[in-house]
Amino acid sequence: MITIKAPNPDFEMIMFLPSPALGDSERPESKIQTKKSMNDDAIAHITQKQSATAVRYKWEFDLTRFKALELWNFIDAYSAKSWQITLWDDVTIIIVNLLINPFELDVFGRAIHADSDEAVRVTLEFENIQ
Repeated sequence: MITIKAPNPDFEMIMFLPSPALGDSERPESKIQTKKSMNDDAIAHITQKQSATAVRYKWEFDLTRFKALELWNFIDAYSAKSWQITLWDDVTIIIVNLLINPFELDVFGRAIHADSDEAVRVTLEFENIQ
């Protein structure tokens, strides 16, 4: 389970989400710059972001329609602010900004739970700021 608190550090709302589906990813952020020299040789420079801990996260969640709409309202209210996310180990805490805008709900089938007719896949992409 993932706990999202927003806005950071003065929390007004807490959102609980299940662990992301398998295939979630996180990668360090870097940029490759290529230039040509005077004798037409290609020179590549790899630059890291200023923070050595800059990581981009992309997670997919399978939710019921009601939980997806709750997440939609949460994102609508706090998408411009930083969030604190406590990961599934209940120890790791990251401070992130949301990168995906506009937010989309992908309906992919019937829900497992009896209280909702649809299952919704939601993809969220974050970049940590601390």
